Amino acid sequence: MGSFAAAARALDSAVTTITRTVDRLEQQLNTKLLERGPHGATLTEAGEKVYDLAFTMERSAEALENSVLNIESALEGRVKFAARDALAGLILSTRLPSFLDKNSLIDVVLDTEQRADRLMAGEVDLTLTLSAPTHPDLVAVPLAHFHFNLGRAAERNSKVS
Repeated sequence: MGSFAAAARALDSAVTTITRTVDRLEQQLNTKLLERGPHGATLTEAGEKVYDLAFTMERSAEALENSVLNIESALEGRVKFAARDALAGLILSTRLPSFLDKNSLIDVVLDTEQRADRLMAGEVDLTLTLSAPTHPDLVAVPLAHFHFNLGRAAERNSKVS
């Protein structure tokens, strides 16, 4: 964070608590982790190694948690998904196989008609669209932003006409 004060603010803690914790860690490891100066603190070579190893430990702990979290209550069942052919090909074809590998108990049914009456009748669980639904009973959650370049398409159309 560059200074004990910045670290204290980020951790919502007192500067003295941060200072004492770092001092204790330096004593325990019998090495200096930070160079303290009037303009803040910087990591020593040992401090950089400790930081890198601690970061690796944190990622490993998260990976462990994610791999076993709710393992006994795995998601399962049928999910009916609606998307136009182009969107299904563009987005789902690249992501669906890895999702199904990780969630083998889920059966995905893909409907490319995307008729509003099917959605309102509850025949579809999820719909992928480029525009938000207008019906008040439908909930829309933006998943991504797409950027289109219509310049070439406009060029081709002008040459055709």
